[in-house]
Amino acid sequence: MKIKRNILLNPGPATTTDTVKAALLAPDMCHREQDFVDVIEKLRKDLVKIAHGNDKDHVAVLFSGSGTINMDVALNSLLPDSKKVLIINNGAYSSRAVDICKYYGLSYIELKLDFTAPIEPGKVKEVLNDNPDITLVYTTHHETGSGILNDIRSIGKIVHEHQAVFVVDATSSFALVPLDIVIDNVDFLLASAQKGIAAMPGFGWIVAPDICRLFVRRNAGRPCCRPGRSAPGIRASRAPGADRSLTRYKSISPHTDNE
Repeated sequence: MKIKRNILLNPGPATTTDTVKAALLAPDMCHREQDFVDVIEKLRKDLVKIAHGNDKDHVAVLFSGSGTINMDVALNSLLPDSKKVLIINNGAYSSRAVDICKYYGLSYIELKLDFTAPIEPGKVKEVLNDNPDITLVYTTHHETGSGILNDIRSIGKIVHEHQAVFVVDATSSFALVPLDIVIDNVDFLLASAQKGIAAMPGFGWIVAPDICRLFVRRNAGRPCCRPGRSAPGIRASRAPGADRSLTRYKSISPHTDNE
């Protein structure tokens, strides 16, 4: 099958190959049947492998939407009441994270930096030292518009030294540049299909600690945490309009000092 190949002069979605298009021509499948479950489970495991995670410690949580839905879910799910999120902003996509915080009324601090240079980890450390109520830190690995690649490994190390959780938008770096969710000190890794994977748009995922299979909007104490770290009293709070009771989840193993 030969299909006209349009060259899309935009930052995403990527131009798909004929083999990707042909893969969509498949027999109908019921989403309640085992065949569909098997496809989804394989997909989730493959995404974890690309992030260099493992099935024991990590899970890929799938979403129907663009990369922005991952940002929305992460920021709304992982920030505890009375705590703050630090948005390290050196580009357009971290600016979008700031907009999301404003829209939902989330407590945030914006570290706005030069959009033409990588993040300086020392400046992140200064903000964390001055704001002990920050429990969540968010930034972008690769800024699509500028091509800036941030040193998330160094930033993540500083974040974890302050007992905070590190969320990284890797939409335009996932499967393109070296990235290891464990070695790079990332807790929640956001990506979507339309860039490095070069698949059809409209599909996103978050590679997360396994205990966070169910994202929660609020929790008591520290939010969901890294493999090998504890989250005291993780619970699902009642989100606006949701009829759900509080559910507590078992903590992971205690914090270690050698990470």
